Order: sequence, then C-alpha cells, then structure tokens
Amino acid sequence: MKKKVILVQPYLGKYDMFIRDLPLSLLYAGCLVDRSKYELKLFDQRVEPDFEEKLISELKTGEVLCVALTVMTGEPINFALETCRLVKETSNVPTVWGGIHPTILPEQTLENELVDIVVRGKGEFIFKELVETLDGQGDLSKVKGISYKTPENQIRHNEDSHAFDADSLPFPPYDLVDISSYKRSGFDFQVMSFITSRGCPHNCTFCYITSLSNKERRWQAEEVSKTVDHLEHVMKLYSPDYISIIDDDFFVNIKRGRAFFEEVERRNIKIKWGLRGVRIDEILRMDDSLLRLLERVGMEHMNIGVESGSPRMLEMIDKAIKIDEVLEANQKLAKYKKLEPLYNFFSGLPTETEEDLKCSTNLIGKLLKNNPQAQISGFHQFTPYPGNPLFDTAVEHGFDPPTNLETWAGFRLESNAENLPWIDKKRKNLLDMIYFTVYFVDRKYENFIMRENIFNRIVYPLVLLYKVLAKYRFKHHFTCFPLDIILKDSFYFATDFLKKLKYRKIPSFQIGSKT
Repeated sequence: MKKKVILVQPYLGKYDMFIRDLPLSLLYAGCLVDRSKYELKLFDQRVEPDFEEKLISELKTGEVLCVALTVMTGEPINFALETCRLVKETSNVPTVWGGIHPTILPEQTLENELVDIVVRGKGEFIFKELVETLDGQGDLSKVKGISYKTPENQIRHNEDSHAFDADSLPFPPYDLVDISSYKRSGFDFQVMSFITSRGCPHNCTFCYITSLSNKERRWQAEEVSKTVDHLEHVMKLYSPDYISIIDDDFFVNIKRGRAFFEEVERRNIKIKWGLRGVRIDEILRMDDSLLRLLERVGMEHMNIGVESGSPRMLEMIDKAIKIDEVLEANQKLAKYKKLEPLYNFFSGLPTETEEDLKCSTNLIGKLLKNNPQAQISGFHQFTPYPGNPLFDTAVEHGFDPPTNLETWAGFRLESNAENLPWIDKKRKNLLDMIYFTVYFVDRKYENFIMRENIFNRIVYPLVLLYKVLAKYRFKHHFTCFPLDIILKDSFYFATDFLKKLKYRKIPSFQIGSKT
C-alpha cells in the first residue's frame, strides 16, 4: 500500500470572504512527489467544511508520512496551529510548515511544540527529497533547505538549497482539487490563478521579498512556450473563463511579457486576463503596440503597486517611482478602455504623518478622476516582516517583535495598526476609516460586489447613499460618528467567532513524547 502525503491549505481569514484562489503553493509543493510511490491528498479548509473528519480518517490509517501546510503571516497561523493540534492528538505524524512566515522565521516557528519541520523558500525539490527521506527513515540533516527538530528536541538548520529550475517543473497536480470550488467575489465566472515566474528583483523595503536571501528572491521566469503549453493544458482540462497571473512582478522583462501574449494570440487562446504584479515604471516602458496587444488578448485587470501618494514615504520604502510618473502612467492607461488599473496603497509606516496620508487620499482622487476605468484595490496597514529594512526601522520606533507564532497570528492587513506603537487611537481610527471607505470611492461595488448575488443588487440604492458619506469621509479624513466602521467591525467579529466554532478544543501535545 502506498504511503500518504497530506497537504493542507489553512483558512486565510477575512480574505476568504472575497477571494478563494487555487492553493497553488501546495500544488507546486507536491508536483515532484512520485505518485507511483506515494498517494497525495490535499485538504483545503476554505472549501471543505468537513476537512477535520477527512484528515482524522486519513491519519488513523497509519499510512501518512507527513502533514504539510503552507502558512502566511497573520490569521492563517492560528488555523495552521489548530490543524497541527488535531494531527498531534490523532497520530505521531510529523508536521511540515512551508511558506513565507516559516521561511523568514524558521527558528521561532520550530520553537512551537506543534511544528516539526520547516521547508524554507521554494519548496518543490526540497519537499520531494524530504518525503523520500521520511519514507526511508533517513537522515534529515542531509536534506538541504529544511530546518527541523532532532529527537532530543534541538533545532537544526541545514544549509540552503538553491536547486530550483522553473522550466524543469511539471504542471501542478490540479486533479488534487475541485477547480469549481474556487471563486472570487464579484466574478460570476470561473477564475483560475496561474504562475509564470518566481521572485522579484526590486528593493521595496516593506515587502516580504526583501526579507529573503538574494538567491531566493532572484527572478526566474519559465520559457514562454512552456508557459503557454501549460495554459493550453489548463484550458483543455478545466475551461476557465479568466486567468489571474499572480506573479510577484510579471513584467520584469517587458520583451518576455510581450512574447508571452503574442504566443497566446498566435495560438488563438480566447480568455479574460488579470495581472497581480505590475509596476508604474513598467507601464511607462510599454509602447502602444503592447497595450493594444493586451486589449486584444482579453486583458481586463492590472494590479499596480503605488503604495503611497507621499514622495517622502515613497523614498522611505524605496519604491523607485515618483508621483508625476504615477499620474502619467494612469493617464496613459486611460486611453485603453478595456484595461482597468487597480491601484494598491497602504498606511501605518513609522514617521508617517496625517499630511502623508492626505497626499495618498488626494492622489487617489486624481487617479479616479483622470481615468474612469481606475479602481483602488485596497488601502491596507503596514506589517513589519523580520529581515527587511523597514522592520529595523519599526523596532527603532518602539515595535516589540512577537516572540511566538500565536502573537504573529494577531497581525491582519485590515487592522494591523493596533500592533504598531507609533499609532495612537486617533490615527488608528483614521486608518481604519480609510481602509473601509476606499471600497466605496470608485466603482468596485458596481463592477464586482453587485454581481455577487441578488441581495447585493437589492441593497444598491442604500449603497449609493452610503457612497456619498464614504467619499466625504475619505476625502476630508472625517472620522466622527463612525457607525459604519462599528458595523464593519461587528461583522468581522461575528465571522471570526463563527469560524472558531468549527474547531474543537484539543489538548496540547508534547513533541518530546513522540515515539
């Protein structure tokens, strides 16, 4: 009988209410595991309400080699820990964590009694070797790219593994999931996320990328023909309506980006497109022929990082763009009516003043005025990632870094200001107001939310009334009488409570007692 390898995608938190994309990190992690020897199973908490029962059933077979989870900083940590408690109560199976958070903080992650092994960085080749080593009861000290606990409960960090070649990877094992279970709010058609490159060469000081080693963050792109072959494979098997490319930065190489979409057009692949990672300077380097090509192949959405409207803040985060360039790029895109730019912003940086915030909200007003297609994808709150330059700045300004996983689990994109000591209550109220009202200052409700269900269409007249208030609050930084924000917080509290009800209280398991 084949040994089993279990992959688990934890809840992501409030993000799950709006976007449930394919668990691509896990699908890629399992893509090199030899399925003639091992049975791969993937459980996704976001779409499988009975995942606990399924996991317990598998663990009780006695055939499971390991349970592997991908974990991001913030709320997902709580759900990952709950899953690991379940594993430890039911079995002696080792738990393996991969993803951004354990990669950045492997030592602290392994200090938790529920985590046995960490896979650091790109995990495809590492995880394959790890599975085979566990199966053969081999020496974990020989597996490059992992950190782990010894039988004496000592933490060891093996040397890094840089054995990664994007073109040598097979297609992800999509058969492990039900593609139809993955939806995005406001998309009344099948969306499929897609990766064509890894890494990012830029130096934005707030980003988790700059917490990684230079070798780990190095940009690597698949060869164009292989990527389009992969796309045709996906189209043939699953017939999605929309492909969302979630590369950290798709247009690092403009020539390669053009070649990809030219090949898509040459092969007559008809589909809608979205790009998550695009920079302002890349837009400015695109000529009209490339932008017309994007329109022809069905490009609809381009998520573009602006981050701040304050020149001082842009310099602080080393964004390497200027405000006049942002306005120029937005004006350039306005000529292409099928292309909708979605601009990202965030707040809460050390030394950020209300005037800096005013620069951001004013810039957003100009972007929306100058380009009717433009939207603001979000105005999140700063999270300090250990290892990057802004983390050190945050510590200098009083930030007390969490010393355990449970504390890191309290970091949230929508409310992280509460964890930043330089932000007082008045400023926090302002940041929370901006975070919420930005969703009503453009046409996101009309373009996305209203399409979700009939209830959202019925309440649209009330939303129109609220948009008047939201735009006034946003423009003038008016935080008095925040009934709307209180209602939002109450809604989030209720969803958090209901999610927690899904978990049983399981006693802690001492790793040292494993046999």
